[in-house]
Amino acid sequence: MKVFAAVLLALGASCHVNAEPSPGPSPESIPDLEARQQALKLLCPIAQKAGGGWGDDNINRGIASIQYGEDWPPNRAQFSAYKLCLIRGYSK
Repeated sequence: MKVFAAVLLALGASCHVNAEPSPGPSPESIPDLEARQQALKLLCPIAQKAGGGWGDDNINRGIASIQYGEDWPPNRAQFSAYKLCLIRGYSK
């Protein structure tokens, strides 16, 4: 029994565990750039009016994620969505 426990312990110690989740696909790897642009053109006017103007953090996070993936600054979804929609012209 001790030998069996030692073998299991050795086997468990030799297995590598990756505790970090994979980041998922980057926005550039999504082949349909036109679909992303259409989504932004539809979401930006909604976000501009939501919650008194850029007030819905879920919509802001969605917009930031469509364009930047997971690379947008944390706790800056509102700024990222605002900058993307107004400066790049998706709010028109």
